[in-house]
Amino acid sequence: MQRQHWYVIACTAGIAGFGLGCDDASGPALAPITEEQAQHAGQAISDQVEDLAHAFVLGSRREFVVQKATDVLGRGGYRMRVLAASGLGVDWAGDECISSTDSTDTDGDGVPDDLTVTFHCTGVDSFFGTYTVSGSYRVTDPGTPAGFCVTYSNLRSQLDTFTGNYFDVQMNGSDRVTAAATTASLNEDLAIDVVERIGNVTNAFTVSQTWQASYAAAPGQFFSPVHPLPAGETTVSGSSTWKSGARSYAFTLSTAEPLTHEVCLHPVQMTSGVVNALVVGEGGTLVRIQYRECRLGPVFTLLRPPSP
Repeated sequence: MQRQHWYVIACTAGIAGFGLGCDDASGPALAPITEEQAQHAGQAISDQVEDLAHAFVLGSRREFVVQKATDVLGRGGYRMRVLAASGLGVDWAGDECISSTDSTDTDGDGVPDDLTVTFHCTGVDSFFGTYTVSGSYRVTDPGTPAGFCVTYSNLRSQLDTFTGNYFDVQMNGSDRVTAAATTASLNEDLAIDVVERIGNVTNAFTVSQTWQASYAAAPGQFFSPVHPLPAGETTVSGSSTWKSGARSYAFTLSTAEPLTHEVCLHPVQMTSGVVNALVVGEGGTLVRIQYRECRLGPVFTLLRPPSP
């Protein structure tokens, strides 16, 4: 079964040339990971690592759930990424579709004491299609030490395009941040269910993600949970499991060189550092993700252990 793990990456990254339909849970075991598969897997993992910069701070969680979904898909899901991103600017059917509890912030740090936001929203983009957001999230302020916790309860974002494509992501779990003036730590424990239909192909998979990350601001910079993450260094470790039907894929993540990020093309972009994604069950095989200078994408290298 271990040889079949890369089936899920082939499906989620939109790889078309592997001879198996992504809705087919049967068939022969796949060969060990190839160079092409490693490139797609590296991109998908890299997108999730860079997404951690968003999880360190509070923002619009309506936007966050869409962004999280597109990062899970990786660049292989480019068409749905463009469509989903357009949903961030949709005019929803009135503010009455969003309800919230008391937003009192006793200590004035920008994090509410205990706030629950519930969505039952529908919006139409005249070019793309219909968007809906449902479910809820809860933000709590731990007080001391500073930080916040966001808990997601069936928070769901859906897109049904005029061309018949469909995109659906649902999140459960939590992000917990503990912070000081120049440092922060993040514990992320999420389960993300994704269904996408592009043309006649439908893919469905679940990602279970348990990651830990630490952040240190660059000299002269300061951390605030209610402002965009400033330049600094991050390390990340943890595990993820991707499941699609009866098949699954797992990796463990470690930081070989601290990740430096700067305000660049995007609000935050990794500009140096190395992350290793160890393929579980492949005898030490890993995908090395090396970040490069601003405006250059990361490089993905497949490394196998020496033959006995």
